[in-house]
Formats: sequence, structure tokens, C-alpha cells
Amino acid sequence: MLAQFIQSAYLCVANLLINYDMDKQTTEKKPILPTISALEVDETTSFPVERFNVVRATATQAGLAQHKTFKTNISDDRTVITVTRTA
Repeated sequence: MLAQFIQSAYLCVANLLINYDMDKQTTEKKPILPTISALEVDETTSFPVERFNVVRATATQAGLAQHKTFKTNISDDRTVITVTRTA
């Protein structure tokens, strides 16, 4: 009985570690400036909210330098910042 419990606990931990590692691999960082600069009018792109300050500053700087207009928006669950090119 104890051996079954230990085996079950081991499999649960192993599964959690595998899923965590896969999540880390799929969450790649995309470059902010090239991604924002490549947007066409009415196109959007999203970044994790942890990069909020850099995304906002980069959108402002890119807009001034390239004569484009961008709008930023934070998702309702506060996990994603979305950049939309408006002009």
C-alpha cells in the first residue's frame, strides 16, 4: 500500500515537472521593437504584462520615429498587454 502511494506521488511530481518544462519552452520572448514596427494598420500583437513598461515605451518611441500611431490595452485578467497599430 505504501509502495503504491509513493509510486503515485512520484508520477504526479514527474508529470508536473514535465508540464512546467513544456510551458517554459513554449513561452518564448519575441523582440518588442521589430514586432511592433512590423505591424500594419489595424493589426495587433500581444506580450506578457510583465513587459508592460518596455512595451509601452517602445510603442511610443516607434510611433514617434516612424510616424505611426499605436494603442495599448491590458486584458481584463491583467496577464497580457496588446499593441494595436491605429495609423
